[in-house]
Amino acid sequence: MNDFLNIPPYIWKGIFPILKVLGVGLLLAFFAAKYQKRKEIEIKIKGEVLKLRLRAYVKINVMLSEIQHLIAPPLYKQGEYIKMLDGFDFLFKYVEYTSFFNSEETFDDYYCRLQNLLNEEHIYLEYEIEQKLLEMINYFSEIKMMLDAFCDTEHSDGWKLSEKVVNDHIQMAYQTAGVALQNDMNRFYCQMDKLIAKQMRNISLSYKDAYLKRWRDRVHKFFAKKLEPYIEDKGCWGKISQFFYLRILFPSYGNSLLIKDMPNLITVLMFIHYSNKYTRDEFDKLTEEEIHKKIQMFHSIYMLNYHHG
Repeated sequence: MNDFLNIPPYIWKGIFPILKVLGVGLLLAFFAAKYQKRKEIEIKIKGEVLKLRLRAYVKINVMLSEIQHLIAPPLYKQGEYIKMLDGFDFLFKYVEYTSFFNSEETFDDYYCRLQNLLNEEHIYLEYEIEQKLLEMINYFSEIKMMLDAFCDTEHSDGWKLSEKVVNDHIQMAYQTAGVALQNDMNRFYCQMDKLIAKQMRNISLSYKDAYLKRWRDRVHKFFAKKLEPYIEDKGCWGKISQFFYLRILFPSYGNSLLIKDMPNLITVLMFIHYSNKYTRDEFDKLTEEEIHKKIQMFHSIYMLNYHHG
């Protein structure tokens, strides 16, 4: 009765420890295999994400390189740009502009491609690079709204300008803006190039749980979202919102020459508008009453066409 399957009890006493060791070993092997498989899948996924991130960096770098594609207008025209910008604090070393400022079409094309780049690749980007791209898009949005308003102003029926004069004015407006804002272009290029180089030096398959960084990112986004509705307010709260939004949250955008000197750049657009009738010197020699009248006329139509986002 003590024999089971005709195997003596003393043999069973030896089998049970062996089965116990084998069972534990098999169980550990099973979980080790599952863990190893999971790690392999994680490494594969991280590797694919890393490839997509590198691809995004390459795309950004290609778009940034266009900022360094410069056009120098003919020597006989350079004096016109210098005259238009004379008396304002736009710092430029040479009379040249980035190639996408050559016309309305080339600028709009670059602006759309920059937006599409952020929309398509933002999930793969580091927070700092994503924010810098957002600052660039905000910056270009300001330029677009300002120059779109000028284009609409030039097409207004009241001026009775020929199509050729309108097109000449618009092209000169874009090119002059490119000359005036070349320092902003260079600053965005240098900052983004430095960020990409930093990420490339530290690129890795291991993604550490940077709690403090994630907390900072959430705080940044929270304040940006809260301040945006009050940016256009004319009162005290609007000024406070503008200061924190433009100087603290998005300093490259807020400290740009464009944001600081936009009234002056609009004045330059006014000189371009009247350039088919007066040179800059001739305009300055008009009587105060005539100058005031022309400024009021241009400004009233321009502001009707200026739609801030």
